[in-house]
Amino acid sequence: LCLGTLILVGIFLQPFFSGLFAQVLFIIGPTVLFMLSVGFVRWRVFSPVTAQSLHPFSSQAFDQSNWDQFLFWTYLADVLIVPFYQGIRGTMHRFYSISLQKAYFAKGEDTTWNDIKANMFCPFLILTGTVNDYVRVDDERAIHEISFSSLHTGSDVLGYVRARRPQSLAKCTALAGAATDAFILGMLD
Repeated sequence: LCLGTLILVGIFLQPFFSGLFAQVLFIIGPTVLFMLSVGFVRWRVFSPVTAQSLHPFSSQAFDQSNWDQFLFWTYLADVLIVPFYQGIRGTMHRFYSISLQKAYFAKGEDTTWNDIKANMFCPFLILTGTVNDYVRVDDERAIHEISFSSLHTGSDVLGYVRARRPQSLAKCTALAGAATDAFILGMLD
């Protein structure tokens, strides 16, 4: 009831306070997830003693055979999802790349670094991003800056490689835009 009231207040006050509804959702989302997690753990720990149900999801009291069946299906779903993890994880990156392409590229069409290099009217373009999944033993930080251009990709720390195959400019732009998030999240590790 309290969360619903907050959502309604956020909706009705949105014209007067810009961004209020988004802030309300940023508070409510983790709160609901936390409440669901605590309720599930409470049900699993105390239901064998109290015989309470997992309201509103199930009216049945705790039963060990049902729990074992739930675990079996959960593990089976995990085993089936793991091979597709990279594809699932990359979905938001692809969406971001396509959104940038449609919003900022001429006629919404992607281009390659080779096209940029061949265009004499285009200045030398350099995009920077971060790499947070390559760490050497003697590195103090788990995050490194990397640059993309029509000639090379790399950095002083990681080394440079010559650009050989035509890379998508939209993909590199999405990687460069994700650098801020990666940098902030990488610094919190």
